Amino acid sequence: MNAPFPMEEQPFWAVIEQTRQATTQQEQTQRLAYGLHALSPEQIRAFDQRFRSLSNDLFPSQSLRQLLLNRHYTWGDDSWHYFLSWIIMQGNDAYTLASHASANLLPLIHAHSKPAKGLADIPTWFRPRWLPDFEGSAYVAGKVYLKKTGHEIEEDEAQEDEHQQEPEPNEWEALRIARARGHSLLLQGLRRLAARRKQEEETDLNEAAWASKQFYALNRHVLNPYGTHRPWSLDRHRYEEALEAFKQVLRLQPDNLFAHRKKGQALQALGRYEEALIIFGQLIHLTPEDLSLFYEKGALFFEAERYCEALAVFDQIFRRNPDDAMLHYYQGLALLRLGRIQEALGAFEQTLQLDPDYLPAYIAQGKLLVQSGRSQEALHACEQVLRLNPQTAWAVQTHQVLLRHVERNDQ
Repeated sequence: MNAPFPMEEQPFWAVIEQTRQATTQQEQTQRLAYGLHALSPEQIRAFDQRFRSLSNDLFPSQSLRQLLLNRHYTWGDDSWHYFLSWIIMQGNDAYTLASHASANLLPLIHAHSKPAKGLADIPTWFRPRWLPDFEGSAYVAGKVYLKKTGHEIEEDEAQEDEHQQEPEPNEWEALRIARARGHSLLLQGLRRLAARRKQEEETDLNEAAWASKQFYALNRHVLNPYGTHRPWSLDRHRYEEALEAFKQVLRLQPDNLFAHRKKGQALQALGRYEEALIIFGQLIHLTPEDLSLFYEKGALFFEAERYCEALAVFDQIFRRNPDDAMLHYYQGLALLRLGRIQEALGAFEQTLQLDPDYLPAYIAQGKLLVQSGRSQEALHACEQVLRLNPQTAWAVQTHQVLLRHVERNDQ
């Protein structure tokens, strides 16, 4: 069988664009299937190849990941792949913005993202949102192809390549590359290593397989991109298990920075802040360009109530990312707990300049203004809270009192 001819970008995006009038993902999937069914099997395979190529090109983008992390979006083991499929299904313009890690993409993502569940179980350091995803879109071409030909696309491609002899990569080198490309590929590398050792009947098969299984199963118990707070489950025993799993991975691969990071997050979840801080300090020394590590270290200091040290880390972040509204808010909280009232008010004001709809900043600002006797300004903050959420208890209880006080002063 001949290799699929490459589908150029213009006809590829034309197929995607025909689905864009859909109002739901299910409808868009149906439209895509209908459009692909009109193509030849070779064209369907070429579409699938282009879809996978676009997703793979975007997968390792650290700038896109950092853009999203800085806005406190989160994702799980597989959902990064699904998110990239979602990006592709938004059309060429959205994909171009993602390729350049443009902040202009954020309103579109925010409109389709959902708040993470279980917020009541999460410390208030930050409140993540799940990235939108579109898992099914990546498989539409394969399903249509199977229906038309009776063959899997992957099977046909395997038949084409069965006589091609490619050098098998060194397994440890594969793990090193996987670590650089991200978490999900690291897990694949560990599973692959366990399979190889089973084939070779090595004595430490059980240890390798156990590490792979535990790393996969327990990683979700130390969840979120910053590692800034405890995950949904607060079962201490699970963290202890997670620590053992990460230690086992590190025994197999001592220079695995990702596993070191997860070990630090598990220690933080157990309240072992000093040990966690040592790990994050070492990681920052090794990879000072990774801004998310500074967020994690700052969050650690904040959660440990070491506010002066947290502020010092926040200042380091602001030098590289001055427009993080939420970080200014937590800077204000740290200043407030240190009794630096005017500076805290300034930080809350900076938050609101960057994000005029950030409700927690209005509440914190309003309470401080009430305490400072600045009734007119407090009333404005209170009204903004009610605009954003009319059910906010503090604003409901305080608004009429402030209104009467301002009216008396005006008289």
